[in-house]
Amino acid sequence: MTQAANNSSVQVTIFGQTHDICAPDCSTDPDHIRDLARYVDAEMRSVANRNPNMADDSTKVALFAALNIADECLLLKTRLEAEEDREPSPKPLTKEERQRIRERRAKHFTQRVYEKQLLQTANGELVLSKKQHQALLALGRSKGWHRRPPKR
Repeated sequence: MTQAANNSSVQVTIFGQTHDICAPDCSTDPDHIRDLARYVDAEMRSVANRNPNMADDSTKVALFAALNIADECLLLKTRLEAEEDREPSPKPLTKEERQRIRERRAKHFTQRVYEKQLLQTANGELVLSKKQHQALLALGRSKGWHRRPPKR
């Protein structure tokens, strides 16, 4: 891929054919045009490799390559529009809010561990000493988690 003598156009080779390319305003960076040509060439070669029976017909290969590139473009455009439609992320949390969240998570974690140990004890999977069992029940009562079953 070499640049033509005229600085306003770029000579590129796509799928074995040489073309002189000039952007509409002839001010586009020649390296950018070469990159685009390489991309199109790679896509056409990929289509030809996947469909050997159509490799001889460069028009069909170009058509399918164009469809593949258009598909990529529309997919990215749809994703970008969906991203732009999303609401902006909420304002950052203050130190107090972060601390409150940490405390809440710690409380829920402690409560889950407590309930898990009680369940394991009830199912006979965990054997606690009398002192450990009493400490576990006292913890639950102090936090308001332990409720005695209703008397019948």
